Amino acid sequence: MIILIETDLGKITLDVSFAAYLGAGQQNSGQNTFIVKEVSKAGLFVALSNIDGKPVIPFGSVDFVKRIAELLNIQLPTPLNIPEVLKPIIGRRIWITKKSELNIFPCFIKPLDDVKLFTGFVVKSKEDLQFIPELKEWDGMLWCSELISEIISEWRCYVHKGEVVNCSCYAGDALAFPDVEVIKSLISAYTDAPAGYALDVGVTGKTTQLIECNDAWGLGYYGGNPSNYFNLVKNRWLEIINEFTR
Repeated sequence: MIILIETDLGKITLDVSFAAYLGAGQQNSGQNTFIVKEVSKAGLFVALSNIDGKPVIPFGSVDFVKRIAELLNIQLPTPLNIPEVLKPIIGRRIWITKKSELNIFPCFIKPLDDVKLFTGFVVKSKEDLQFIPELKEWDGMLWCSELISEIISEWRCYVHKGEVVNCSCYAGDALAFPDVEVIKSLISAYTDAPAGYALDVGVTGKTTQLIECNDAWGLGYYGGNPSNYFNLVKNRWLEIINEFTR
């Protein structure tokens, strides 16, 4: 197995890459279980021409991972967003529409498929769409959600094979912890979940609500044991390879 870790000018600059470097080192622990290679996006073609049929696990930016998938002819899964099985229990409306047909405000929007097109944001009127340069000539599909009001804190819960391995606060009051029972119920209801993913949840004055799910293949590192993060992403990537090569 080959672990490809993204670098820039020969240095590890991303949190994702550094966590993978540490996690791979902890997993190897003298056993040489993995071959770890540090490589820039520009050097991927050469790196992938010398893998000798070994499975490749990439760690880096979304662009880095997508480029590897392209070179290896691997189809990456579409974003998880809110899985269908969870929609009935999240307590708010989720819908998909073309940009030109968006007519419910206010709401939160993000691109349905191209996660790098623009960062999701709240729109209060049709005019708000004009402030995003990427949207001026684009009329693709949007993922839309009713707003969650009075969010006090936002947390990312890393889930590996049905078990939470870390929860990190990425916005708001770090002492306003999410309801553990809500997290457990979401995991229990997500019966067709991938091996590795994250629940992003918001804590409000009344409850804990699911913001969205994120697939481990493009999952940012917000803290926790690097070994847990490494295993979560590794096993999800192996699942993707098996799914699209069998």
